[in-house]
Amino acid sequence: MWTRLMQRAEGPKSFEYGYHKMLRSLENDMARAEYVEELYDDDHKSYFKQTLQFSNAVLVDVCEILFSATKTWVMGKSRRGVSLLMALVRILEGSRNLVLKPFTKPLNVTQTYVRKKTQNTSILGLFMYLSNHLTHWSVVSMYDTVDKSWNRFNVSYIPADDTVKITRK
Repeated sequence: MWTRLMQRAEGPKSFEYGYHKMLRSLENDMARAEYVEELYDDDHKSYFKQTLQFSNAVLVDVCEILFSATKTWVMGKSRRGVSLLMALVRILEGSRNLVLKPFTKPLNVTQTYVRKKTQNTSILGLFMYLSNHLTHWSVVSMYDTVDKSWNRFNVSYIPADDTVKITRK
């Protein structure tokens, strides 16, 4: 849990979020919660807090990895080299396919997430439609925004007047 939530955090906000989430999950275990606080205060326990030394060896390793990845991705399993034009075509086509890819998560994961969170059928219908056209992040963030804004108000229907009364909570 520490590794997933805090050690590999990509920045201070992510680190802070992981810290609070771990404390909430360990509220009944004081010894572990104290240890999490020790880890939180130690500057050497999280990747983003460390100052990494860049050297020639690091540069060589990074370049070798990039060249190897590019050769493997461009040439595939073939041992025969490809032309520069063919390498560019494959890289550009792969990039284009990534841009056109609508989801980084499967569509059914997003739909299941939204379906579990809402009881409002009109909102559910809207988000089921949108999820077919937008990314997971955009659908979830729009749902959360609508949900937060709607939770600020009480909406009640008055059948005698056939009106809707909206009051701020």
